[in-house]
Amino acid sequence: MARVSRRTIDRYRRARPDGFPAEYDLGRGLVPRPRFKLEEVERWLDSRALW
Repeated sequence: MARVSRRTIDRYRRARPDGFPAEYDLGRGLVPRPRFKLEEVERWLDSRALW
């Protein structure tokens, strides 16, 4: 959608800017696999749009 690198997303996850989407852990094992709801991500991206 925004062509943001995984590294940038990880930085956002650590910093937790205002309105950042909530994470949902869907992993079954020891390694967490965070996922986000599409509508929350779209809403957050729209709130950060520069246009």
